[in-house]
Formats: sequence, structure tokens, C-alpha cells
Amino acid sequence: MRKRNYKTQKAWMVLMALLALVLQGQSNPPGTKIYFPIMFNNWTPAPFYATSYYIQNGDPALMYDLGCGLGTRDAATPGQQDSLVILDFAQMWVENSQYGALGFEDPFNAGVWHFRNYAQLQESAQFFAKGYWACSANDDISQLTIGVGTNSFGFFNQTNRTEANLKVLAADFGRNWAYMINNLNTWARQNGYSSQVLFTGAIDIEWSGRENNDGLRLWQSSAIVKSWVDAFDTKDNNVSIFFNYGACVGCYETLDPNWKYITPDYWNIDDVWFVSWGSKPAYAVPEIYSNNGTLARQWAVISEYGAKYKASRIVFSGVMTQMQACWQRAGSDPSCASLDNTPDEGWQQLVYAVNSSVYTISPSPRWVTDIKWQFK
Repeated sequence: MRKRNYKTQKAWMVLMALLALVLQGQSNPPGTKIYFPIMFNNWTPAPFYATSYYIQNGDPALMYDLGCGLGTRDAATPGQQDSLVILDFAQMWVENSQYGALGFEDPFNAGVWHFRNYAQLQESAQFFAKGYWACSANDDISQLTIGVGTNSFGFFNQTNRTEANLKVLAADFGRNWAYMINNLNTWARQNGYSSQVLFTGAIDIEWSGRENNDGLRLWQSSAIVKSWVDAFDTKDNNVSIFFNYGACVGCYETLDPNWKYITPDYWNIDDVWFVSWGSKPAYAVPEIYSNNGTLARQWAVISEYGAKYKASRIVFSGVMTQMQACWQRAGSDPSCASLDNTPDEGWQQLVYAVNSSVYTISPSPRWVTDIKWQFK
């Protein structure tokens, strides 16, 4: 693999600059965040999008190839590229007393889901970064932020599914997810990758009335998710962050501070704001899939709630779309007919929604990332 040791000396300085841009006020008091002022322009084009992945097999060689693909693209594209890639390893899972994530089903092995423990997840993320670094060749200026992702689905492979037990487990996962991101950035700094690569946490936070055969809700309650968020916050060294890349399920398109999503354990609007922005390490890269702009308007309302009732509006870090996933599975997913925004459409919808109110006017989101399946 090529070496660019001459860059290593400046890696720490560049990492600090990246952190200043991405973390936006991590040292401020709880509940407050700052951002660099950026002039808003209704006609600003969406950023060049990067591809995120539903990971079906986190084998290091496969992850290297994914990173190499992005690095090759950036090397062939004039100028500086600035990408966010979320590697979605699916649900948090405990197997043989080891904590980790159970990836999405491997399409080449029906009924097989690849479990990866923390060390293996960390290795997968490292090899994505190595592939990017190697294949970006002489492009020394493009930047990559890698969100190591999971979701709030399921019961951690537990038979004791009481909320009290799941809250304890969620806190364990949150702490260890923060440790993993801390370790990844230390590794990147020590090996010279931090001049171009930054690691963050990421979690698809959603809520749904879907239940399993026992009548238990398949997506976790706000209390369980907030245990994860609070625990991440305690171990993030006041530096590491996470992105919420979920949907605002059932949220209103006009502000109602008393909104609740009624399920066995409801979510309210304050919960949504907190896990997406109110918690110090929390940042938002929401799913903006719907062609009619509904999802963008829902998230703008959460931001308005923050402006009127909490510490601040949400300054959205990015937008996630699923154009490529819909290309892959349109024939088997009828919802794609109305949920296949292009990256430009998703970004423009959110920009328009948040800048339609004096309470939520914000800098334009820095990133657009479009998710696809690792394998069709």
C-alpha cells in the first residue's frame, strides 16, 4: 500500500480543523451548540453525494474495496471532495457474551446474518478508511467522515425484554460505541489517516407500532434509546459525536409541542429533538426519502420546536436519501414509488423546509449521502 508519510506531520492539525467543522461546539455547555456562519442561498446546488451502505458482510477485504471505490472517485474528480459515508451494520446484538452488531442478511447465503463484535466492527471501519486512503492516490485534500452505524431495532438478542433490562444493555452499547469511535480516531491519528479521515458514531433512531409475536414493539422506546445516547455522552471524551440518521415516524408537519407517537411506550417531540440535537454529541442526518417533501417538513418542525421551547433549533449536518437502494430493489419494494428522492431532491427539500421559517433558518447541510445495499 502506498505511503504518504509527509502528510503525517500535519495530520493532527488537519484533524482539529475537521473536528471544528463537524463537532460544532462540543466544548460548549450542555444544550448549546455553535456553528460556523455560512451564507444561505436558495439556489445553492446540493453537495456532491457519497454512497452509504447497508452492510451485509463486513469482511475487511470487502470493506477495503468499498472504501477504494470512493477513493478512486475522489481522485478522478477535480477539486476537494467532502463526503459522509454511513456504514450501517444493523441492529445491536449480544452473541456468546460478546457485544457487537448483527448485519443485514447476506443475499448469497439465505438465512445468514454476519455478527461482528466491537473489535471486528472497528476493523471493518478501518479497512474502509485504508481503501479510501490508498485509492485516493495523490488527492491529498478530499475529506471523508465515516459514521459507524447501528439502529434502534430489536431486543439485543435477549430473552429478558423488560424495559429495565434493555435500558441497561442500551447503556452498555452506548458507552462501548463511544469507546469504539474514540479508538478509531486515535488509530487514524497514529497512522496518519486523520489528515483526511474522521470517524463518528451513527444510529438510525426510529419508533414504530410494529410488534413481534409477544406483543412487544420491535423498535425501542425513547427511554431505551436515551440510555444509549446518555451513555455515549459520558464516554465520548467531549470529542466524539454520533449522527441520528433516522426518520421522524408519524411526526406532524406543523408544530404541536404536545405531539406524541402513541405506542406501548410513546415517543414525544422532546425525545426526538433530544436524541437528534439536544444531547451534546447528537447531530442529525435525517432520512429525506419522500417525493412530496413530507419528511423534510417533519424535521423542520422538530427544529422549530427546539427554537421555541429548547436551547436551539437543529442545524442539520446532512441529508440521507435512498435513490440507489430503490434502484436495486424497486421491484420488491412498492414504497419506492414515493420514497426515492434523488440526493439533490432530498437536500433541496430540507433546505427549503428549514429556511421557510425565521425560527429555523440555518446554514445549508454540509453533506448528502445516498444509501444502498452492499449487495443487490
